Order: sequence, then C-alpha cells, then structure tokens
Amino acid sequence: MNDLIRQLYFERKISLPPFKIICSICFIILLGLVRGISRTGEIGVVQDTSMPILAIVFCSDLYEMEYSGRRWEVFCLYPLKERVGVVYKRLGIQLVYLWMLSIAGYACFLWQHTVSIEGISDGALFVQSMAAVAISIAFFGALSMLAATVWKNSWCGIGVSFVVWLLLNSKKGEAVLGDWNLFAFSFRKIEMVEKMGWVYGKGVAVLFFVGMLAALPYWIKKR
Repeated sequence: MNDLIRQLYFERKISLPPFKIICSICFIILLGLVRGISRTGEIGVVQDTSMPILAIVFCSDLYEMEYSGRRWEVFCLYPLKERVGVVYKRLGIQLVYLWMLSIAGYACFLWQHTVSIEGISDGALFVQSMAAVAISIAFFGALSMLAATVWKNSWCGIGVSFVVWLLLNSKKGEAVLGDWNLFAFSFRKIEMVEKMGWVYGKGVAVLFFVGMLAALPYWIKKR
C-alpha cells in the first residue's frame, strides 16, 4: 500500500505540475464569473460542456511528456505492462483532479444568486450534474490521450478531440444523435429533470471510454 501511495504521489507531481493547477483554477473561476446563469440547474449544463475542454488539454501530453522530460530512453526500457500502468495512473489522477475541481467550481456560480427550480431538489440537480460532468471529462480525457498516442503528437490529440467536441456540442449533433449524444444532458429541458433519456448518451460514452483504455496498450506497443 505504501509503495502504491508513493507511486501515485510521484505520478501526481509529473502529471499535475503547478502551471496546470494554476491554469485550471483560473479557468473555473473565470467560467463562474463570466458565464451568466439564472437558475441552479444551468450550472451543470455549463460544466458538462466546458470541463471537457480542460480534459482535452490536460490529457493530451500524458504519454508525450516522457519526450519533453527527456525520460524517453529510460521509459522505453520498462515492460509494456508497466508503461501502460503509468499512463493509466496519470490519466486517473488528472480525471479525478478535474472532477474534484468541477465540484469545487460549482460554488463559483452561486454568487449569481441563482433561482432554484420549483419542485426539484438542488441536491438532486447537483448529483446529476456531477455524474454527467464526470463522464464527459473521462471520455474527452481518454480520447485526447489516445489520439495523441496514435499520432505521436499532443497537438493532434487536442485537435481531434476538439473537432469531436464541436460536432457533439452543436445543433446538428443534437438533432442527429438526440438522447444518444454525449451532451444530451446539456440539451435537455432543465425543468424536465424526471426525464433521463440523456443517460443513453452517457452510457455510450462510458463504453467508448472503456474501449479507448483497452486500445491503449496496442498503440503504446506500436510506439
């Protein structure tokens, strides 16, 4: 257990350098200050589509950072299983951090004196929102990481993921995919909280997330 804690602490220092932490905190604070909302239910809508942008940028260099850190020659000597494990740990650390930042950032919107939706618990909206945000962050974080690994370039990971984000977060994406869209949670009518069709889109995203994690060892081996 102590060895695992030490490994996670070491990987945390690598995958979450100070500049990433500072930039992400500034992002969530500015989002809460600039993005105007009137109802509490809109907070989750904003975070569901905005936090994946941070995930795309954060996770694009999870494998490539070995180049910039000049550790590539040593890293290549590790067995494949250990290299994959390192990337999984870094991805997990960043995703958990971004999700916790989303939870803390929820409060950044409350200064706007948002109005509760009649007949709907703010607590229930918060739980729904954080569950939806967690899946969106995980999907785009894994997509950015995998695309960067496949094309051997962090910018390619960012570019591919951002194109997918634009397609899904569009009127066309809403019309074509409906409840099967990853962002169906954001497209729904907030007042109709009892309608859970958006879960289909999140379920598909979870399947893709698992598939991308399963494909990672193959692409790391090809590198």
